[in-house]
Amino acid sequence: MTRLTLSPGERAEILVDFGGEENSQVRLMSYSSELDNLNPFWNFNSLDGSDFDIMTIDVGAATPNPVTVLPASLTSIGRLPEDQAVRTRPFELEMGFSGSMKINGQSMDLDRIDETIEVNDTEIWEIINKSEMPHPFHVHDIQFLILTRDGSPPPDNEAGWKDTVLVMPGKTVRIIARFSDFVDPVNPYMFHCHILEHEDAGMMGQFVVV
Repeated sequence: MTRLTLSPGERAEILVDFGGEENSQVRLMSYSSELDNLNPFWNFNSLDGSDFDIMTIDVGAATPNPVTVLPASLTSIGRLPEDQAVRTRPFELEMGFSGSMKINGQSMDLDRIDETIEVNDTEIWEIINKSEMPHPFHVHDIQFLILTRDGSPPPDNEAGWKDTVLVMPGKTVRIIARFSDFVDPVNPYMFHCHILEHEDAGMMGQFVVV
C-alpha cells in the first residue's frame, strides 16, 4: 500500500521495507488534498485539504544481519463464525435538522441504558449510516471483526481486530464481537462516533454486560 485512510480513533500497524533507501530520508505524509470532500458541512481549516509531513525517518546503513525478505504472513486471526451470533442489533446513525446527532433515533442520555448484553454472547452489530457525513463508529469494552462493508468482505487491511470502523454516508458495516468479561449491570460502556463534534451533539449510546 502507498495510501492508508484512517479516521479519528483508528490505528494501524505499518511494516515498511527500507531496502534501497539507506542513508536517505523517508517521509510519512498526510495526503489530505487527495481526499474527496467527505463532509460537505465541515468548517475546513488550512490542514483539511493540504498535504503535510507527519514524520521524517532517517534511514541509516544496513545492519550486519538485515531483514531482507518481508514475511509472507503476520499473526493469524481467530475468526468468529456468524452462526455463533445469538442476535443482530441495528445501529442507525442519523443527523437532526437542528444539528443533533442520533443513534437509533435517540441522542445521548447519561441516565439511559440503550443496550443490555449477556456475558459470553456473540453478537452482530449492523452500523447503518443514514446521514450525509462519514462516522467512525467506536465501541468500548471489546474488539470486533468486520464481516462486510455493504455486503462485501472488508479489504485485507481491515481484516483484523478493531475497535473503530469508518462508516461512509449511506453505507452499512456489519461487525461481530464476543462480550466475554467485565460484567457490570450498573456501570455502562459506550458506543459512539469518534468525531468529537458528533459525539458532543449526541451520537453516543450506552450498554451494559450482565
